[in-house]
Amino acid sequence: MLQKSYEDGMANAPSALPNGIALLQDPALNKGTAARIAAAVAGVAYRRGLARGAEPPDLLAFVKSQMYEPRYASYLAD
Repeated sequence: MLQKSYEDGMANAPSALPNGIALLQDPALNKGTAARIAAAVAGVAYRRGLARGAEPPDLLAFVKSQMYEPRYASYLAD
């Protein structure tokens, strides 16, 4: 029921304001932004000696590899 309510709401939601600015951001965009912020924070922690272990050569790639990736099985009939 919650999924149906969400889908109904999204179907009726405008996709953009008159000036072309999207009302809802793409979740992938948010994840990329979060990864860049986390890599920047981790970089500061390594420079200040607050992080354990050796700093990964590609901090952004390391952060992305540690992020949660939701993968759900589909139970819908094709």
